[in-house]
Amino acid sequence: MPSNVFSRALSGIFLTQISQNGIYKAADGNEYPIRVIVSQPDEIIGFSGNSLIDEKITIEILTNQSFDVKKGEIISIDGDEYSIQSEPKADDMRLIYKLDCIRA
Repeated sequence: MPSNVFSRALSGIFLTQISQNGIYKAADGNEYPIRVIVSQPDEIIGFSGNSLIDEKITIEILTNQSFDVKKGEIISIDGDEYSIQSEPKADDMRLIYKLDCIRA
């Protein structure tokens, strides 16, 4: 079980300038305001002797949100929409979900 101090410190990171406002759009039509940290790491994929760069986006959100994150749902950030492509992956302490997304 993570300590409250660590959990509060991590929550504070999501209130800094490295995070952004977003909207989680659930399949049932509900929308939830969230804070997100977005990264776009270059991931090189080998395919038939060629190398391709995967253009996925990784979006991190806190797990203590009041909704169930699911594959196929949408996150909107600054008017751009991203579809969640895989089941959420929680960190070791289960405080943050990493979501692999592509433009919707």
